[in-house]
Amino acid sequence: MQNLYNKIIWLLLPKVIVKYSELIIYKKEEQILHLYLKEINSIPLRGNQEYLHIARRRWLNENTGKVVF
Repeated sequence: MQNLYNKIIWLLLPKVIVKYSELIIYKKEEQILHLYLKEINSIPLRGNQEYLHIARRRWLNENTGKVVF
């Protein structure tokens, strides 16, 4: 089951992240998924700081007034 979950996570991440990183561990909380990645030695940005920013869309259900993720 964990191997299948890892494959699904890699489908969600950009290919450049998958190519130059390996998933060390993941933790799932109620509505949060924490991914811990370790960069592989051959990453092209060697020696530079890197930041990964992911924005997530949220939609408002006009009938219920609740936010939908």
